[in-house]
Amino acid sequence: MATTRKKFTDEFKQATVERLRAGERAVDICKELGITSSMICAWRNKFEAKRRKAKAKAKGIPTVDRLMSREELLELLARLTSKLLDK
Repeated sequence: MATTRKKFTDEFKQATVERLRAGERAVDICKELGITSSMICAWRNKFEAKRRKAKAKAKGIPTVDRLMSREELLELLARLTSKLLDK
């Protein structure tokens, strides 16, 4: 018989990560919620990446959501170099 995977809402994941940030031990949270520490780590990494991206966007720093081709990287490098030389 196949087992079904548990699904958790983003709100649940965020609340769990906040508990970890507040100083609760991951092992205690895992026991209470019946989840693995790797799940908490993945959730934490996901929310940290979102937070870093939002901070960068607020500061006007470009972010990359996908791998760029060589040509795109060279174009970006040229634009950034030009901006630095203009200052």
